[in-house]
Amino acid sequence: MDTLESYRQIIQSVLTDYAAIPIANGKIDCYTVFDTKQDHYNRKHKPICLKHCL
Repeated sequence: MDTLESYRQIIQSVLTDYAAIPIANGKIDCYTVFDTKQDHYNRKHKPICLKHCL
């Protein structure tokens, strides 16, 4: 089980580091979503709203 926990830590670390890399146009935020109970790990993009956003 220690190996499984080690893999979880590595995945979270890699995704967190990857999400910290700025997007080229600077108008998109990147964030991570971790569900450690069911082992779901994801990196999401969210556009930054400008004047025209509601």
